[in-house]
Amino acid sequence: VQGQNAQLQGTIEELQASLAGSEQQIREGELLRRKLHNTILELKGNIRVFCRVRPLSGAEATAEETGTSGCDRSVAFPDDKDNGSIEL
Repeated sequence: VQGQNAQLQGTIEELQASLAGSEQQIREGELLRRKLHNTILELKGNIRVFCRVRPLSGAEATAEETGTSGCDRSVAFPDDKDNGSIEL
């Protein structure tokens, strides 16, 4: 009985050490996941702001058609009738 108790106690200590190591790995993994998640959200926000696009207002569209917009940069997106290219 004494030998069996000692063996069980050794097994318990090994399992507790293994559990502590696993819990540490989980904590480290969770910290890395949070850091990467925050980085992704930050990059998504930066891309969204960098690529913000809005449609032309009525006055801008009219000026664009008549060539009096005074704007030297415009982007034309293709529709179904175009050949699929984007003009800059």
